Amino acid sequence: MSMLPNSAMLERIKMLLQNQAEEKNDSSDGHDDTIAATTALLFEAAMMDGQFDQVERTTIERLLTNYFNLNSNEFKKIIDTIENTLENPNKVFSASQTVIKSLDYDERVSVMEMVWEVILSDGQIHDFESNLARRIAGLIHVKDQHNGAAKKRVLNRINT
Repeated sequence: MSMLPNSAMLERIKMLLQNQAEEKNDSSDGHDDTIAATTALLFEAAMMDGQFDQVERTTIERLLTNYFNLNSNEFKKIIDTIENTLENPNKVFSASQTVIKSLDYDERVSVMEMVWEVILSDGQIHDFESNLARRIAGLIHVKDQHNGAAKKRVLNRINT
């Protein structure tokens, strides 16, 4: 399976973010959609405070390249596509549905750790960001205690 964000994958990212993603009829295993959905959730967490700075971008790149084994060029293509997609208030819900279908519970907890790492990358937790994290956790069916534990793990990594 190629993880290179080809034009078909980039189109699926656009569709996902515009809440138009449909079940795929091809034989793909949906890994590209999982990357797109996770990226969308992390991007939303980064944008929640009204800014998307280089620290957040670098954090998202590190998280995605490590978790999904992407290279910098693959990440750049994905993030450029997301940055150029119009805002859609339903993209969090759409992305969360893909994450639920694609990832097991422990992997979804890992997604919440990534969300918290993006939120905390600027050293502050805004009320909107905290609310978004709770909303994402609920949408991807991560229990409050595991979401809280994910946040604590990120805080411990940052503070050490």
